[in-house]
Amino acid sequence: MKARVLFVEDEPDIRLVIGQGLKFFDFDVTSVETAEEALKKLRIEKYDVILLDMGLPGMSGWEMAKRLQRGDYPHVPIIALTGASRIGDEQKAYQAGCAGYITKPCEPNTVKRKIEKILEKTRRF
Repeated sequence: MKARVLFVEDEPDIRLVIGQGLKFFDFDVTSVETAEEALKKLRIEKYDVILLDMGLPGMSGWEMAKRLQRGDYPHVPIIALTGASRIGDEQKAYQAGCAGYITKPCEPNTVKRKIEKILEKTRRF
């Protein structure tokens, strides 16, 4: 069974490259542009992991991660994806409830390995 990934990224080029790369690696990927769209998807679909850009417009990835962990989805692992990495951001991601952290730019293979590692820990892969 394919692992289901909800990919939340506002940059179309990144969404395309990473999304298509993960599909090539046989993941079932749903890509959305905003946290609000992601929350709507989560209400109607189940996902094994969320790949979440932290620099989203509107509700940031930081806010969304905290909201998911406090709400109905604390069991869905979140991987923080950020291009504006500053000292302390990785720790901040873990404090927000993320299970992993990746800096952009990154290759689909890097994302694949991180997803597999996290899913092995949660026994969902």
